[in-house]
Amino acid sequence: MEIFGGAIERTSFYKCNLSGILIKRCKLNVTSFKDTFIANCNLIGNSYSSVRFIDDCNLMDCIIKDTSCSMDIMFLNESGYTKVSYGSHIGPFNYKDNYYCLRNNSTHPCNKKDLNISNSYMAFGNQYLKNDIQDKYGECFYESKKAKHRTLKGMKRLVSSCSNFVCGYGEKPYRSFGVSLLIILICAVIYLFTGIETKIGIIDYQDFSMPNGIMEFLIDFLYSIHFSIVTFCTVGYGNLVPHGMVSMFVANLEIIAGVIMVAIWTSTLVRKMTR
Repeated sequence: MEIFGGAIERTSFYKCNLSGILIKRCKLNVTSFKDTFIANCNLIGNSYSSVRFIDDCNLMDCIIKDTSCSMDIMFLNESGYTKVSYGSHIGPFNYKDNYYCLRNNSTHPCNKKDLNISNSYMAFGNQYLKNDIQDKYGECFYESKKAKHRTLKGMKRLVSSCSNFVCGYGEKPYRSFGVSLLIILICAVIYLFTGIETKIGIIDYQDFSMPNGIMEFLIDFLYSIHFSIVTFCTVGYGNLVPHGMVSMFVANLEIIAGVIMVAIWTSTLVRKMTR
C-alpha cells in the first residue's frame, strides 16, 4: 500500500495491519495508531502534527526519515509499549525543507516548533530504552538536543554549541578526540614562536625565519609537538620547558584544556561503551 502527496487528518487506526505501507510527502494531522501493526513501513518526507502511537503498536524495521516542517509525535503507553528493533530508524529532521510550510506561493520560513521536535525524538528514544536498544536511544538523544539548541538564546545557546562541537552532547567521543588533537597541534605551532628550552638550546622562531634549513625546522617542530602532547596530558617529563612568560602562559592554558578534554573524552567513551 502506498500513499503519496496526500493528507491524513483526524484519523484513528485501531488494530489495523499496515505492514509494509509507504507514506511519502504526506501531512499527518491529529492521527492516532492504537494496537496497530506497522512493521517494515517507510514514512518518508512527511509532516507530523499531533500523531500518537497508543499502547501495543509495532514499528519494528520501520524507517522514518526526511521529516520536514513539523514533528509532533508522542507515545501513550497505558497498557503496553511500542515495539521497535535495531532495524527501526528515525532520521534527522530536515530543517531546510519548507515543502508543507508554503502558503499562497510564499517562501517565508515556517515555524518548525523545535521544542516539539526535541520532545518527539526523546519519545522515540524512550521506546528504544523500553525495548532495550540503548544505542538507538543515543541517536535520538543527540537529535533531540540539536532541536532544543534552536530554541536557546544567549549564554545557553553558546554553551550548547560548545557541547555539540566538543563531544556531540556526550554521544560522539570521536569529536572529543579530534578537538584534543586540534588543541595539541595549535599549541605546538604557538610554542615554535613563543619558545621552548631544550638541553641543547632554545627553539624560537619569532622572526619567522628558518636559518638552518627545512630539516632543522621539522626536527624543532617534532620537539614542539612532543612538548605539546606531554603538556596536554600533564605528564611533564622535564626534558623540555617553556621559554618566557608567553610560552609559560600558553602551557598553563593547555594543561587546563587537557585536564578538561581528557575527562570529557573518557566519560563520553565510557558512556558509549557501556551501552
